[in-house]
This record gives sequence, structure tokens and C-alpha cells, in this order.
Amino acid sequence: MNIFRLCGDMLHLGSIMLLIFKLQRSKNCTGVSCRMQEMYAMVFCFRYLDLFWSFISLYNSVMKIIFITTTIYLVYMMRFKTPVCQTYERSNDSFKYEIYLLAPCAVLGLIFTDEYKIPDILWSMSIWLESVAILPQLMMMQKGREVENLTSDFVGCLGAYRAFYILNW
Repeated sequence: MNIFRLCGDMLHLGSIMLLIFKLQRSKNCTGVSCRMQEMYAMVFCFRYLDLFWSFISLYNSVMKIIFITTTIYLVYMMRFKTPVCQTYERSNDSFKYEIYLLAPCAVLGLIFTDEYKIPDILWSMSIWLESVAILPQLMMMQKGREVENLTSDFVGCLGAYRAFYILNW
């Protein structure tokens, strides 16, 4: 592992922790897109299926588990945990990723996979899906026009995490 991947992982972890902190402290998820979190949950579940049969390192396995569980926890908080779920703005978080993004990402995953095995296709799909997972949040921020500091910090950390991963490649 190199320093770029480590920095990217820590920025990503930091972004998730910022969001969890914001939701737990304020008991409010106004301005945060649950639809984006749903997409990230799919990204991590599709990408990290290899947890069941492949061990690379303790660090790698722990980070995969943390990313999956914390993202699902965020979706849970925003959809079901009172009082946070009562502040969820479904009308503002209306980007229909299941219509506009899932099918194209699945097709791209099929076209650009290394091997035609389900885990490889899902991994390839997760790469495409992650590249557009921020769209629901950006659309929500555009509709709201006013963005809380922690929400913008969260989005900034996500962008920085992706930049470090590009450097890692």
C-alpha cells in the first residue's frame, strides 16, 4: 500500500465519520442525500464481495467492513431512526438513480469487465456507479441553495478521497 491510498482511505473514512457525527449531534439530516448513501452502499456491497473468499490483509478487510457497515448505518439513520428520519427531505432528494444510473452502470460493467463472472461484473459496475454516486447529493445541494458546513466538508472530503485514489492508480 502506498501513501496515496492510505490518505484516500482516511479521507473517505473521515467523510463518513463527519456525516455520522453531524446526524447524531444535530439529530437532523436536512441537506444530506440518503439516495447517495444508498448508491454508496451498493458500490461497497458489489465491490467487496470478495470478503467472503479472499483475504488480502487485515487493514484491507477491516476497511471494507467499516465502509459497508457505516454506509448502511447512515441509510438506516436517515430512513428509520427517530428523530433523524423525521427531518429527511424526500422531496428534495428526488434524483432517480434507479432509472438513470443503475442500468447504464450495469451495461458498462458488463462491457468493461475483465472476466464474465458475477463478482467481476459487479466489481466493474461498482467502479462506474461510484463515479456518479455523488449526483444525488449535488442535485440536492443545488435545490437547497443553502448548505451546512459539515455537509460541504463531507462532500469536499469525498472529492479529496477520489483525488488521492486517482494518484494511487
